[in-house]
Amino acid sequence: MPRMKFTKFKDYETKLRGDNGKTLNEQHIRLTRSLLLSSAYKDLGKNAIKLLNAMKIIARGEKEFNFSSSLGLIYLGLKKGNEKSVRKAITELEKHGFIRRIFFSNGGGHIPNKFEFISEWTKWNN
Repeated sequence: MPRMKFTKFKDYETKLRGDNGKTLNEQHIRLTRSLLLSSAYKDLGKNAIKLLNAMKIIARGEKEFNFSSSLGLIYLGLKKGNEKSVRKAITELEKHGFIRRIFFSNGGGHIPNKFEFISEWTKWNN
């Protein structure tokens, strides 16, 4: 396996320290030109785009990932009680073919929902 080269983030790409003063463990996501120029992506609302980016960070390059409404609230910058906005953005991502829910949790036992990234957005037509 080839050795991975570590490239530091530029100062305009990251906040070097968190609000608590600790060094942040930065991650990045891949946004391809075909995704950004697709009609499905262009039709997404701002909360759906924010959530898609957050899901890509949380998934860390994996196809399947866990995601809860409380995480959605954090990444959308909303307070508890606004879970409807998170659900609406998730539904939008599902309808546009970016994600599919593969496990639904009703919140019992605090088990998060499980999703997977899908490529149906490439065939999406409004």
